Amino acid sequence: MYATALGYPPEVLTADADLEADLGVDSIKQTELFAQAVTRFGRTLPTEGTRLTSHTTLDALADLLPTLPPRPSSAPGTGARP
Repeated sequence: MYATALGYPPEVLTADADLEADLGVDSIKQTELFAQAVTRFGRTLPTEGTRLTSHTTLDALADLLPTLPPRPSSAPGTGARP
């Protein structure tokens, strides 16, 4: 997803590549991409006090994603339909 959005070949986006320092991705773009990942995986964006740009690598963002609460509409028993 990140490779396509940024126009980089997937092999450039290593787990430890710093999005800003190594790849030149500004904080606004980082936030937009992470919001897309959050939506894609049925999670809720972190609270307002969370600085996504402190998670500077794809590995760090991948670790953060499963810790976020599920999106209410995708939680079991909320009336969401497949």
